[in-house]
Amino acid sequence: MGIKLLDLDMVVRDDQGNIMNPDVTSSIQLYYQHRLATERIKRETVSHRSLSFAHYHYLFRLYAYVLIRVMS
Repeated sequence: MGIKLLDLDMVVRDDQGNIMNPDVTSSIQLYYQHRLATERIKRETVSHRSLSFAHYHYLFRLYAYVLIRVMS
């Protein structure tokens, strides 16, 4: 419903990012490409989250090290 209100369309794209024409592409191929895109987005989201966590972890360790050095 929100997609309709915002006038957004859900389109399936191929490996090169081109919009696939649903009139000439089989339903199975559209589904397959949709699944590939979903898996790719999940992988990128997970790797981005873990990368951010690693950055925060090292930043916290550096901050703690500096704080200990200043306090001693």
